[in-house]
Amino acid sequence: MKIVAKVLFYMSLTLAICFATFCQEITKLNQSQLCSEGDLACRKNEIIRCNSLGEWILHEDCGELICKELRCVSQQDGDSDEGYIDGDVSDIDSSDYLEFDKDFMDDGEANLDFEIEDIDKEYNDQDKIASCEDDPFMGTNSTWEESHAVNIPNNLEGLWLCPWEEQWFSFDVLQGWSIRSRLYYNPNIGSIDLKLYEDNFNGLTHFIASTRVHENGAELVYNNALEGMYYLRVHGRGDEVSFDLTLESSEIGYGDENELCEGAITLDYNETAYGNTSGFHDDYHASCSESFGPEVVFRFIQPVFRNLTLSLTSNYDSVLYIRDICIDQSKEVRCMDMVGSSGEERIILEDLEIGTYYIFVDGRHWNDQGAFTLKLY
Repeated sequence: MKIVAKVLFYMSLTLAICFATFCQEITKLNQSQLCSEGDLACRKNEIIRCNSLGEWILHEDCGELICKELRCVSQQDGDSDEGYIDGDVSDIDSSDYLEFDKDFMDDGEANLDFEIEDIDKEYNDQDKIASCEDDPFMGTNSTWEESHAVNIPNNLEGLWLCPWEEQWFSFDVLQGWSIRSRLYYNPNIGSIDLKLYEDNFNGLTHFIASTRVHENGAELVYNNALEGMYYLRVHGRGDEVSFDLTLESSEIGYGDENELCEGAITLDYNETAYGNTSGFHDDYHASCSESFGPEVVFRFIQPVFRNLTLSLTSNYDSVLYIRDICIDQSKEVRCMDMVGSSGEERIILEDLEIGTYYIFVDGRHWNDQGAFTLKLY
């Protein structure tokens, strides 16, 4: 019994020294070490991400769960958090880290020298998620600087995304042409988003178009593009997902009915139009509002000098604006976004000049869409 007690005493003492000295150094090392932008790691109940400055920042708070292999899991599904260290080094096992002198019972002293294994292990995504299948690009296009240049039209098949990873593609578009990308995958396995950026964009939140739903065949459309280079970002979440991607461009815009200027519906004085913007794309923007929602376009011909009133009512936060050249935002005559959901936007134009005008029914945010009533009088 005395020998057993002595063994337990020295093992406890050794582990205490580890947590008081070496383990603290590992924590300090992991907090201060340089990392590559986009790297992910576990820190207790947090998933942390490396930013563009090489610093670890919070990526996702697991709350009452713990982080294990870049996922938030329950305590019973993950390892115990006792002795948990930054970088997902947990459950220190004396058989792995401590090497005792076999003669410690003979000389009455324990040899507290120990050997630390795997200190230099690299915690990159492939090490952490060994089961993820690499796609044909093998992670070489994970940032916009490393984007894979493609010609359009193009069909990319058999691609893979590891959890929280990204793929970037770049391509050129002619002046006034439109862009469409479609995404094919199983949304029951994981979620994928597409976002489109202009050249020289300023940050990941400054995208100009995106997919709106997580479904097979989700579509991204950007009409009337300026000439130049564009970047398409494909990013996933906490699941590995296979997907196919199509990219195309057209001189004719992508849209149905009166979604685009080319399909604008003509209205007359004292006429009322009933419509619905649900399911359309965000193609045009107003000067007085974010106008990220989908819109429809109407045409009005002013035959004589007279006043014109536009009245728009809807069950969402709508935006109303009018131009004398449809595709040119600088030719906006008036814009109104003064009330919130279920209100009336009204524009009064006195002595409106003779000519052709285009009236836009838009939404403030991307989910501001639905039924509306537009009156001209």
